[in-house]
Amino acid sequence: MAENYTWMIHFHDFTTAHGIHPLNTHQDNYLMDMGFKHFLTNLKKGTIPNYTWLVPLLGEKDGMRPTSQHPSYDIRPGESQIKEIYETLRASDRWNDTLFVITYDEHGGFWGTSLYLKFNSGR
Repeated sequence: MAENYTWMIHFHDFTTAHGIHPLNTHQDNYLMDMGFKHFLTNLKKGTIPNYTWLVPLLGEKDGMRPTSQHPSYDIRPGESQIKEIYETLRASDRWNDTLFVITYDEHGGFWGTSLYLKFNSGR
């Protein structure tokens, strides 16, 4: 890991990062953070690390609906969570020096090796 940089992975129920070496050798950098309340509180205080990875809720847990926006789930909880993070970041002192990136299928996915259908435009 890069020296002099801090990092934290916030997750709800599961993160594939537990299986990535050398990330999995730093268990103190993982926090089960339902609703990202710990992250949002620290963001408001201006005490977030240099790098933060926020992993959405992948399945239903403790009455919370999934926020991962995977097919078969309602995407609205995920949209709401993204909005809350964005609005909190925008209102924070960290806004001008933060890059907020939203990725989908960050671990390579299950369809990356599938054959794609050819599009026939009819021309």
